Amino acid sequence: MALDYGALGIPGRREVITPARIWKRLAAFITDLAFIELVLFFPLRPLTQRIMVDADLKSLLSMISSENIPSAMIALSLAMASLSFLYFVMLELMMGQTVGKLLFHISVTHIDGKSKLLAWQCIVRALLIIPVFPFVLLWVFDPLFALFNANRQRLLESLSRTRTVERIFIH
Repeated sequence: MALDYGALGIPGRREVITPARIWKRLAAFITDLAFIELVLFFPLRPLTQRIMVDADLKSLLSMISSENIPSAMIALSLAMASLSFLYFVMLELMMGQTVGKLLFHISVTHIDGKSKLLAWQCIVRALLIIPVFPFVLLWVFDPLFALFNANRQRLLESLSRTRTVERIFIH
């Protein structure tokens, strides 16, 4: 039998939504990267190793220095980046959370806290994952923006009109 706090004049449990703490966001992101490595990239490892074995170290160094990277490596890198990008976009669009966010009890919401996330918002948020210039500049500026923003929003969150929140229950 559930206790009726209201009948006793005692305030019940209430939910407070607050910006997610930086350490939780970082831990969730690292967890997501580990999950991507384990689930998405690990199955591609034999293909990656075969490409790398085909070229001995000397020819590999000469290819990199002459910027003549084999098309198989480019295709594989593009596929891996695309899978990572889709991981963040699709999970946040469908559930408002990635695996890491789920484990750390944080989620993504529209800035108003009520509206459903839209595809363009999730795409903008995930631009951080793209490992190509100029997007790599976001690796520095995006988290720094959160450190100096009163709402702890990243730059891409501000642009996408979203925020990462945690729900705290107070008794």
